[in-house]
Amino acid sequence: LVVAPLLVLALTWLNVGLFIVAHDCMHGSLAPGRPRVNRAVGRVALALYAGFSLDRLAPQHFLHHRHPGSPGDPDYAEGTRTGFWPWFAAFVRRY
Repeated sequence: LVVAPLLVLALTWLNVGLFIVAHDCMHGSLAPGRPRVNRAVGRVALALYAGFSLDRLAPQHFLHHRHPGSPGDPDYAEGTRTGFWPWFAAFVRRY
């Protein structure tokens, strides 16, 4: 009972850290001016974080930034899916 909350905290910290590193790599801000480093580190971080492909996710991520919360946003689900689980399943399939 004592170890479980510590394990949850450690795993949460690692997952959030991997997400932030992957996101910064997509935007080229982990290693400014070094796109190969950003892609390499981003690929590893995103694969470890969620099993996603950086090469597949990055173009959709930039569309998300260009059209947040609108039908042009690939993460936006209005009118196409209802509820969290159908949206989540479509998100995981897409990436």
